[in-house]
Amino acid sequence: MAHKQSIALQLYTIRNETARDYAGALKKVAMMGYKGVEFFNYGEFSTKELGAMLEGLGLEAVNTHVSLDNMEANPGKELEFALKLGLKDLTIPRLPPERRKGKDDYFRFAETLGTIGELCHKEGIRLHYHNHYYEFNRFDDMSGMDIIIGNTSPQLVYIELDTFWAAFSGVNPIDYLNKNSTRIKMIHLKDMSRDENKDGKRYSVEVGEGIMDIQGILGACDAAGMKWAVVEQDGGIRPQLESVEISINYLKKTGRA
Repeated sequence: MAHKQSIALQLYTIRNETARDYAGALKKVAMMGYKGVEFFNYGEFSTKELGAMLEGLGLEAVNTHVSLDNMEANPGKELEFALKLGLKDLTIPRLPPERRKGKDDYFRFAETLGTIGELCHKEGIRLHYHNHYYEFNRFDDMSGMDIIIGNTSPQLVYIELDTFWAAFSGVNPIDYLNKNSTRIKMIHLKDMSRDENKDGKRYSVEVGEGIMDIQGILGACDAAGMKWAVVEQDGGIRPQLESVEISINYLKKTGRA
């Protein structure tokens, strides 16, 4: 029998709510049926306070997003916080524009990821990189993602695949998951609008409301033995808590949550 993922929420999705009432937002997320959370900040809480909150709500600390700047400037501080919170995974969420102007930049970034990955590995934490669309831009015969994956150690650097941004860039996320199943240990589960915005682009919508093959993506995650799928939505017209409830309700209805 194929392994099924537990469903977590990237708290960036409800950033307005966490800014207003962090503890209250966590409580609502737990009540909806999410099993874990992925951080992008920690509010003003200590690890002890956050840990007690999560334990009281039955939520697991699944992963945290930490900027490249912070991981270069003060990795010890970030790793210490993550470890005290019980985290085993840490993700660098983006590569700043000034550091991705050409092929050489990606080779340099792969080297940087290797260095940070080694620091994480020594502490028992897996380092991931989270993609957007631009890493799939091609330089001659290779993409930025090809360079990252091809020039980092499989034991030190993993990918948290953002399925929406992969599809947005013209890459089939299911094929990509199958091809790179040993390097992808976690995904951002997102959906893509049926229509286009005024710029002619498709945008992020609630899971189950768009055109992405959600069940196919989760099937590829099953085959890879993935433990967590993380729901995220970059924006939307609905209130943020309403959006994340629509997503989890779809996943419950389809037997995935």
